[in-house]
Amino acid sequence: MRLILTVCLIMLLHSHNSCEALALTRPSKVSTDQERISKAFHEQGLTFLRAKNFLKAKECFEKASELGNTELMDRLANMYTMEEVDFPVDHQKAYEYAQKAAALGEPKAMFTLGSFYQQGLGVERDYFKAKEWYEQAAKLGHKEALNNLGSFYRFGLGIEKDYAQALKHYEKAAQLGDSLAKHNIGEIYSQGLGVSEDADKARRYFEEAAQGGEPRAMVTLGLMHLYGVGVKKSEATAMSYLEKAADIHWPVALFLLGRISEDFHQDFSKAREYYLKAAARGHGESALTLALMYQDGRGGPKDKNKYEEYLELAAKLGSPVAMLRIKSKKVKLWTLKTLAVKGGPLGIPRKAALQSQFALFPDL
Repeated sequence: MRLILTVCLIMLLHSHNSCEALALTRPSKVSTDQERISKAFHEQGLTFLRAKNFLKAKECFEKASELGNTELMDRLANMYTMEEVDFPVDHQKAYEYAQKAAALGEPKAMFTLGSFYQQGLGVERDYFKAKEWYEQAAKLGHKEALNNLGSFYRFGLGIEKDYAQALKHYEKAAQLGDSLAKHNIGEIYSQGLGVSEDADKARRYFEEAAQGGEPRAMVTLGLMHLYGVGVKKSEATAMSYLEKAADIHWPVALFLLGRISEDFHQDFSKAREYYLKAAARGHGESALTLALMYQDGRGGPKDKNKYEEYLELAAKLGSPVAMLRIKSKKVKLWTLKTLAVKGGPLGIPRKAALQSQFALFPDL
């Protein structure tokens, strides 16, 4: 019987373009067979997902979740919050799926609920509840939850700042292989947060994080090598790190490559290419820079319509300079060379500014 069922599943997966066909093979109440059917729905849903057929993927995942697949309940919770899918955003359904999966012991769903409360996504922002859900997920070994708990203690989100606890949670996450946690440990040591400042130790953590694919670490190392902070100054090495981050479409890296092209080499055409890519990925400072390039004719012809389009985009993306520009028609952009001499736009000293990409570039 099970051999026949398996053969039927394989035939259906290869001969139909809908997960509805799989439902016809659902067995009565045999758990192992249900798991097999659930896995088939899962795999078919992933096929649709890779083809960006989100609606069909959702249908398959819903079938699998009906059979108790908690991982796909969590995936559905996240899909219902995504604007790029081809079905309406529904925060209520997202919450219900995550809550159901969490109640069944799914750590990914516990993490998702924590992120909902942290961001105020479909629920009222509540750092206390977010922390509670992260703690439950962390107890089950969820590395991202451990990292987020570290950041709660580091930045004092709903609790008193505690750098010792922040480092403790980051280290636990790092031991589980979380690259972002390794980057965060690097920042702890580079800024001397509750520990003695240790540039060499910070660099090692940044390098480990970058090797693990963390784009923030790649950007941080790029900036360190660009200005020679704790390492030998090398534009070539800086570009290498930034290009690696750009290859995985990290908008901050694209923005910085544009800045280097513009401020260091006066290659405005190349800079515009980088800014276009970064703006397309939601980077406000890049959209603002593009607006002014279209206004001034840097890197290409002047274009009033493009200027207004990208200025409005920058404002929508939260750029305060763009908002002021729309109102006052006056703005002065800071550059990498200005930062190197005078510090950040908020008067941050050069060394302190370079210790954190977020301090250096407040719009990142």
